[in-house]
Amino acid sequence: MRAALISLPPPDGAAGQLVARLEPGDLLLVLAPGLVASPQLALAALGGGASILAAEAGEAQAAGFERIDADCGWAGIMVLPAAPVMQLGDLAPDIAPASALLRLGLQHAVPVRRLATGTIGTARWCIPGRSGGPDLTATERAYFDAALGHPPEVDASPLAARLAEAILRRRGHWLIPRADAPAALAGGALGAGALALGLAGWDQPAAAFALVALMAALAQLALVLARIGAAPASPGRAWAGLRLARDGVLVAACALVQPGPWYRAGFVACVLGAGLLLLDRADGRYARLVGDRLVLAGALALATLAIAPEPALMLAALAALGTVLVAGRSRITGT
Repeated sequence: MRAALISLPPPDGAAGQLVARLEPGDLLLVLAPGLVASPQLALAALGGGASILAAEAGEAQAAGFERIDADCGWAGIMVLPAAPVMQLGDLAPDIAPASALLRLGLQHAVPVRRLATGTIGTARWCIPGRSGGPDLTATERAYFDAALGHPPEVDASPLAARLAEAILRRRGHWLIPRADAPAALAGGALGAGALALGLAGWDQPAAAFALVALMAALAQLALVLARIGAAPASPGRAWAGLRLARDGVLVAACALVQPGPWYRAGFVACVLGAGLLLLDRADGRYARLVGDRLVLAGALALATLAIAPEPALMLAALAALGTVLVAGRSRITGT
């Protein structure tokens, strides 16, 4: 089985070309022109097979969609099998393709699935700018509110997550359409990390930790962009390595900036790294703050301007472990 997508109305001649390329068993996803719909809502409503999404007749007509019968109207999305779509070539060339495909699907008994009342005409499912519906600004705001949630696996750096959200709300219209943006940002993050390790080895701790902070910010922006661009049905974890690289650079920089025997420097760095891993699993606002990679790297950059790297890292490790113990005690006692 193959799948194809068509946005209505198709370009001149595209309908005939589409019919010629269809094979039995194919599925065609048809979208109304200009439709903005929540992918999560659409996938849940479609149910994974051929279906026509519908809404209450008054809602559908108010949103500009065609009425199906006295009770319901089209909701702007349908998935059709090949058989009804192939009949599109037998119809007059000037026929409205959306109406034709809708009627053909109904004639072939494609299941009609109703959306919940109140879904159509909101910023999560609308054609922006149509009379009575949300405008483009409201639709964009709702899109970012839904897309910029912070799942735990992305949010090891809450401050970086907030910074990424602020950037995307201002420049998301420029970044999101660019498929190479996450990779470019990830490359910038890795480059900042490599330079940080070089400066750490050359006894420049403040500059090294400042670059680690920059790496954390770029990595978070790349992770959020990659998550927004991932298919809702299969988000994947292809970017998990970027989080590991960020933490690895931070721990390695902690070891490189310390003078003295390697085992002493490595011990302090590993204790701090273990504390960060434990903080990721701890609850509470202070645990998230102390474990924030951007906050930690920035604090170390400032601290190493005033004191030697080794005591600064010892204080950071002590703060991490102390916060873990307090968070664990609070969870046990319920306070």
